[in-house]
Amino acid sequence: MSQNVKISIVTAALFLFAAIAYLIYNNYFGKLAYFIPHSEPQKATDVASENTKILFGTSLDMSQILPTSPKYIRRPDGEDLIDVAHMMGINFVRITNSESSHFRPTMIYTEDEWKTVLDKLASYGMQADVLIETPALSPDDYSDSYLDLVRKYVVDSQVVNNPAVFSIDIRNEPIINSKSLDALASAASIVKSANPQMRVTIGGWRVVRNGSSLWLDPDAGAKLNPIVDFYSIHLYEFDKSIAGIYPDPYSATIAQLDKTAKYAGSKRVLIEEFGAGNGSAITDQDTLGSPQMQEKIYAGVFDAALENSDSVVGVIAYTLYPKDSHTSGWNILDSKFAPFPAAKVLEKFAKGDDSPLDLPTVIPRSIIVTTDDADKTINLNRGDYLGFEITLSQKKTYFTSISNTSVLKQNEKLQLGGSGDYYNMAFVATSAGSSIISVHQCQSLDTCHTTSSERFRVTVSVK
Repeated sequence: MSQNVKISIVTAALFLFAAIAYLIYNNYFGKLAYFIPHSEPQKATDVASENTKILFGTSLDMSQILPTSPKYIRRPDGEDLIDVAHMMGINFVRITNSESSHFRPTMIYTEDEWKTVLDKLASYGMQADVLIETPALSPDDYSDSYLDLVRKYVVDSQVVNNPAVFSIDIRNEPIINSKSLDALASAASIVKSANPQMRVTIGGWRVVRNGSSLWLDPDAGAKLNPIVDFYSIHLYEFDKSIAGIYPDPYSATIAQLDKTAKYAGSKRVLIEEFGAGNGSAITDQDTLGSPQMQEKIYAGVFDAALENSDSVVGVIAYTLYPKDSHTSGWNILDSKFAPFPAAKVLEKFAKGDDSPLDLPTVIPRSIIVTTDDADKTINLNRGDYLGFEITLSQKKTYFTSISNTSVLKQNEKLQLGGSGDYYNMAFVATSAGSSIISVHQCQSLDTCHTTSSERFRVTVSVK
């Protein structure tokens, strides 16, 4: 055997050993190889001045990305959600504040805390859209206390002057009327007085007529034009069917962008929120979806945004990781960081990979059972998703009985829904057969399996 052959064998053996070690390491540390950058993500600062490119982002709560927060999220290897987002190519983050009431009475973060988070984003070339909110802010509060919050939240904390901040969202989904318009104009003035160059936006809007909310009302949108530097729209209900037919996400997004352009003038548009159910839980919009549906919706919205890159700032997906049990229907990473297919779609677009997408051609059905379906038989195909939204007294204790667990996999255990009006749970049909699902009421968890009364039952037949 020649010396060259010996060297080649040794090299091959070392390469094989390294590959095996790498796979073992990744498997042990929570599947770290889900997101492997193949190119340097585009920096948000580069994109902001170029109309030919757009930002790709996700929504993260401040409590999840602040290292000193008790709700700080990290993988077993120590990487946090900012690290994960960067590895996915994400260059834009909408920072919300919906969880601080659990550990902070003031519900406001300090200058040092903001600097910690924003400096990390800056180190990756990422930027933030900072939403002014706290869990205690009432949707109807446009008083001086709201304007005081604006000052404390972004001016006193120096958020408004941090170079990692792309924009300040002065209010999330406000009801537009004369009172709110005056307050929003004052809030924008507070931001601009502290930093005239800071971009101001408003996260979606609505008007209320005859007791119903009209989202993204064009007349109200036109009134926001003097206040905002760019429009932020929120797009949902892609996973909500009418007579069994779902809206096409690409066409629906294009239609909304066209409507917005009519009153936006020269101002660009950010798709600041969009999302779809992943099938693992009932969402707070009473939808269920599926991984396949969520994947196709993400692809359609991203395609529409890119096609309108001359007028679109970017697109932000809601949401990367669950904040609590009531947001686990929207996320694209599960609680163990395993990606739903939509996560790979976001990664592909964020990294500028223009190779064809291999999208599913068959979308499983998503069926939600309600209280009116009691004692009925629900017919499913394997792979279909089944949700429950049933009315039960909140003052009682309940447990669920499933007669044949080989037919259905339970994704969400019975819990009070995010709206507080129903109890929810979710399943996926895994094999042919039938199973009876029943909900029992009892006095306490200790007595549930000895003394209980049935409150709801359906039979599920899977073929």
